[in-house]
Amino acid sequence: MKHSEVILFLLVGATSAVTQIGVLAFLFEVCAFRLDWSVSIAYSASVLVHFLGNKHFTFRNTAKTGAAEVLRYLGVVLLNYVITIGVVWLVVEVFKSNPYTATAASIAVTVGFGFALSKLWVFKQ
Repeated sequence: MKHSEVILFLLVGATSAVTQIGVLAFLFEVCAFRLDWSVSIAYSASVLVHFLGNKHFTFRNTAKTGAAEVLRYLGVVLLNYVITIGVVWLVVEVFKSNPYTATAASIAVTVGFGFALSKLWVFKQ
């Protein structure tokens, strides 16, 4: 594992988060789209930025993007979603903390899984 890959993975993640918030604000506040549409489009834009950023920037994967790679990535997204739900439930219900602390804890957990699975499985050349 290269330390630069971890740093780039975190930067791509931050860029994805900024993309999601920016697109949400633009669609909901400026364009007056419905909230559910705004959230869905913003999330989709964030996932696209995350996928492409990690493929090309973090892991420098030059292989043509295929259906198998996209499905592996979506599998990681789904796994991280399940982990997020579990961690949030645990932190809120068992440890009686607030949802924001729980979400931060889930991010801390999923970043490691996301990086490892992206490097070793999704974008493996």
